[in-house]
Amino acid sequence: MSRNQRLVTAAVVAAILVINVPTLMSYPAPFVDEVWRVSRAWAFIKTGHQFGPLDIGIIDRFEGHWTLFPWLSTFVQSLGLRLVKEPELLPLRIISLVFGFILLGAVYAIASRLYDWRHGILSVFLVSISMPFLYSAHLARTDVIAAAFGFIAIALSMNSSSYRSWTSLLSGLCVGLAFEIHPNSIIYGPTIAALYLLHLGWSIFRRSHFWAFVGGVSVGLAFYAALHIVPYPETYSALNRLNFTQTHTPPILTLNPGIIIQAFVDVGDYVAWYYHLLVPIIIWACLFLVRRRSESDKTLLVLSGVLIGAAALLIRNKWPYYAILYTPVLSLMVAALMLHALQPGWHRQLRSYARPVLIWGICATAILLNLYALRLRGDGWQLYQAAQEAVNETIEPGDTIMAAQTYWLGLYDHVYYSWEKLPLYQRYAPGSTLEDALREFQPDILVIDRHLDYFISDDRTETLYLEYKGLPRTEMEAFLERNSTLVGEFDVEHYGPIRVYRITWEKENQGASLSPREKQGDGNDILPRFRNRAIMLLEP
Repeated sequence: MSRNQRLVTAAVVAAILVINVPTLMSYPAPFVDEVWRVSRAWAFIKTGHQFGPLDIGIIDRFEGHWTLFPWLSTFVQSLGLRLVKEPELLPLRIISLVFGFILLGAVYAIASRLYDWRHGILSVFLVSISMPFLYSAHLARTDVIAAAFGFIAIALSMNSSSYRSWTSLLSGLCVGLAFEIHPNSIIYGPTIAALYLLHLGWSIFRRSHFWAFVGGVSVGLAFYAALHIVPYPETYSALNRLNFTQTHTPPILTLNPGIIIQAFVDVGDYVAWYYHLLVPIIIWACLFLVRRRSESDKTLLVLSGVLIGAAALLIRNKWPYYAILYTPVLSLMVAALMLHALQPGWHRQLRSYARPVLIWGICATAILLNLYALRLRGDGWQLYQAAQEAVNETIEPGDTIMAAQTYWLGLYDHVYYSWEKLPLYQRYAPGSTLEDALREFQPDILVIDRHLDYFISDDRTETLYLEYKGLPRTEMEAFLERNSTLVGEFDVEHYGPIRVYRITWEKENQGASLSPREKQGDGNDILPRFRNRAIMLLEP
């Protein structure tokens, strides 16, 4: 690497650090899933099982319940928490950012393999300031970890042209491990297979390094099976039906043309939402690559097309945090067009300057708008702390709390149930009502914030998640009117309005205070078991 290359690389790395490190906690504002991951990683340190206090309630009624959740990502996230004395969000966000940088390294390897170091550096910079990266690399979820493994797998597959089977084996292993981290990583398998097919045709079945890739995937999937299926196969099947089948079935497996078409529309909507001004540049880049048709161009087109197509067909819910799994390829295409615009052949006449100026001008404007939007979003961490403090002031020692997972960090010494146990209980006990579910857990405090209020609706046909996780508003309001007192009401930006209800269970008579299970007199004494289990996970 020449001196100029080292200087450019250092400048880009410095810019990435300056943009991402100061905003690590401020954007995005802490999210329910992050706190869930913190609780699970914290419990993992104490028990060795990927099962936390926020998971308690229904799932732990099944033998071997802890095997449901990812092991590898929980282990990795627990490493950061081992350095602190209590559950905190920062260590997990640092881990996400570290894997974000690993993802950028894989992007550089792919881009430089396709073209040269300039394409690699520019691609890395474009990915690093994209909204999917700024969101997922700052979020204490597992998506960016899975994306890092997935793009490493792609990079390794591109280095297997020398027919070294070990790189193909590692590539397949990364795909298998990514799947254990998050099943949406299944999109990398067909993508890499398509690249093999592009370069080798049907002779791939006679190539040892392709079978090495298949072997690596098989080892990774065997690791998944050994952790999650083999120990308790009936539990694995039952819990997946209870938790995921209705909301996570891949569009292509539904065999419903409407759902499949909508899946592609959803991907297009998210690309338009995240990339705004860059959408016409992305389309221009696709047309340019199709027209130029070099070997590298064809590889990039197949890589991008199959990966995004697989995301549409195999990922049911196109949530923002899943975008990092496939959107980096868009930056690779844009970088190819930007660099081609600077070639001397485009500048033979004065009017030829219009195209590079337009391309670079739009890209520069999009970058500045992203950075400006990042600044405009404010300090999400401060908003979170304000919401946490407001909720804490309404809580008394010994209270059992039911709320969004968000506020567990400030109340982890309490028995704390996620509100999602309510719809889960109704699926677990068909025919039960919302009040039955509430009486099963008997929280002293119910916190309804902006997040939970979205899921309280009498019209639950708007989204798939509302259909299966929504709570009836009429029934909820009737229950609260009969059995609760509003003890706190405040508005905090992003999280509010927030209402805190104290529930009185001995409202009408002794029988009304019992849960449906206790009324049956089955002797299980399920509620004390929940409380003891939650307290055990929190003890030092």
